Amino acid sequence: MLLLLIVLLARCSTSPTATTLAPTPTPTANGSTPVPPEGTAIMSSGVATLAAMATRLAHTPDAERPTESAASTAVISATAQPSDTPTASVTPAATPRPISTPTLARVFAFGRFGSGNGEFAAPSGIAVVADAVFVAERDNQRLQRLSLQGQFAWKTGGGAGDLNAPSGIALFNNQVYVADTNNRRVAVFNASSGSFVKTIGVGGSDVDQLLAPVAVALDSAGKLFVADRGNFRVQVYERNDAPLRMSGSGGGGAGQFGALGPGGVVVDAKDILYASDTSNDRILVFDFRGKFVFAFGGSGNEPGKLRQPTALTVDRLGRIVVADARNKRVAVFNADGTFVENKGVGDLAEPSAVAVDANNALYVADAKNHRVVVLR
Repeated sequence: MLLLLIVLLARCSTSPTATTLAPTPTPTANGSTPVPPEGTAIMSSGVATLAAMATRLAHTPDAERPTESAASTAVISATAQPSDTPTASVTPAATPRPISTPTLARVFAFGRFGSGNGEFAAPSGIAVVADAVFVAERDNQRLQRLSLQGQFAWKTGGGAGDLNAPSGIALFNNQVYVADTNNRRVAVFNASSGSFVKTIGVGGSDVDQLLAPVAVALDSAGKLFVADRGNFRVQVYERNDAPLRMSGSGGGGAGQFGALGPGGVVVDAKDILYASDTSNDRILVFDFRGKFVFAFGGSGNEPGKLRQPTALTVDRLGRIVVADARNKRVAVFNADGTFVENKGVGDLAEPSAVAVDANNALYVADAKNHRVVVLR
């Protein structure tokens, strides 16, 4: 046995491959180090291990020497166990770490282009309650009620409630308020049956008149806020439909709306009013008395920037959710205007309206794709 080990030692010390280092393993994408392929040469430190064993065997009585199979086990153990002298022996494969896969923001989508039940033609307004989604369609000139998964329930818009290019919608006290843009009014329907209830406002530019209403919202007391694009302002009505006040005017200054007027409006739990200034790519903020407070956003496609923002909503965390139409995404901000995140990137072609359900899932009316996309 001693003679055999000495011969092996002599061969390893003279063979060119015996002292050739294995190539440095390249880390994989998940950070673990792969095991070198079979056939990689044993390195010079392995020669030192064999030499040490030969010395020990030379001074060990025959009765105490390990058998051939035991010696083989000793070699494997010597290369696998840590020692004071670092070795270049094969490193055992690390336990694979779980790869972090981001949760897909898009949950599902429903609807397609058409005029049938459950189909859409340029959906332009959306609102959600515990068990239903309401969608206004600009080109089909109607309002539909569907389940949260998109199953059709009813549609309306005929008779006294005829709609002409309806836009934003809002829910309050089992009623659906629709910005009936080309009829220059707000139309109200029963949320359970779809039956027509009443209209608010008439065409014009005086107090209580509307020129091109495109979005609606209600506060905790039932006051109605109407984004009137044609008059460059937000018109406010009391719960009894009497005109209360107006916020904003035309222009590019503080508290003013640009050439496209306000595109969306929402009121948060503190009765703070947020209105999108579409052509100036920003969101204007007014207090509960209608006084301008500050603006946020700005033109661009970087995080926190906007391009033609339209509809707004408030999520369950009190954050302001903006349909960022030209950037083809939904932008989320804290109530103080600090940017949080973008959603729906790559899933949206023209987000025109946004709403949030009881679980904080985000429903987006995608006008150009004629569908509703649900995001988390």
